[in-house]
Amino acid sequence: MRPYVKFTISSAGATLLDYAVTLGLTELASLPYLLSSIAGLIAGGVLNYQINGHWVFHATRASSRHRVFSYVLCWGANLLVNTAGLYLLTEGFGIDYRISKIMTSAVIGSLFGFHAQSTLVFRGREHAEHP
Repeated sequence: MRPYVKFTISSAGATLLDYAVTLGLTELASLPYLLSSIAGLIAGGVLNYQINGHWVFHATRASSRHRVFSYVLCWGANLLVNTAGLYLLTEGFGIDYRISKIMTSAVIGSLFGFHAQSTLVFRGREHAEHP
């Protein structure tokens, strides 16, 4: 299976976890939607890193500190942009936070996710494609 297809599957799982955490914390625990979303993005990000490192890019243990640092930087930017987009769509345009979350995640993830991780985080020989 090609890395982009695997990445898409991995991202879908991470997005589902993100959305479930966001909804659970907002609807069941009555936390503000932005705080819940940040918690969801972090949970999804941790899952995404683990799956992508092992299954998508077949990363080795070599340079794992650099990889984690690069991922945290990429994911931190992702978190900021997603949170800003969620706030803008919800507060600025009056769209329900649940719909805003899906819209923002889909746009940001499809535009930057694979490219950022394949070139900045899991790059070089350590992510050669495996059958």
